[in-house]
Amino acid sequence: MAHIEQDFSGVIRRWEALRTVDLPAINRRLRASNLPELRLEQGALGRTESQNEE
Repeated sequence: MAHIEQDFSGVIRRWEALRTVDLPAINRRLRASNLPELRLEQGALGRTESQNEE
């Protein structure tokens, strides 16, 4: 069980870095190129594949 908690903590750290560092950097480059930004949808992670198709 401890390895699952450790793995989960690592995934959460990577997600937070992606969300707070990488995504803003990507969006700055997109804006500079006059392209639309990437946006995260609220609650999108909890949806099933069939719900996403609607």
